[in-house]
Amino acid sequence: MDYSSASFIVLYIAVIAVGVYIIWCFTLIAEQARYKGQFAILMIIPLLNLVLLGIFAFKKWPITKHYVNQQQKLIKMMNLVSVSVCDKCDATVNEQDKFCSVCGSELKMQ
Repeated sequence: MDYSSASFIVLYIAVIAVGVYIIWCFTLIAEQARYKGQFAILMIIPLLNLVLLGIFAFKKWPITKHYVNQQQKLIKMMNLVSVSVCDKCDATVNEQDKFCSVCGSELKMQ
């Protein structure tokens, strides 16, 4: 087999391009999950890549903690606003509103 032939060089470049693409994809996945992007370079090591794939699949991602914190802040903010019920359509409205956002009727001050 002649390793300097054009078909071998094209095949070699294609294999390298696919490898770089796979590492790039794993880097993006790791960064979106809030892992370090360099963590994905370990995916080229045989058997270790299976362990890392298991970590990505089954371990709770750090980004989840961020979203839970944001959700808790939002719930706290929502509890600061008092709510009331419209007399005409029974829609939930903020107490500081003057008109119902659903039916448009004027709300009575309590």
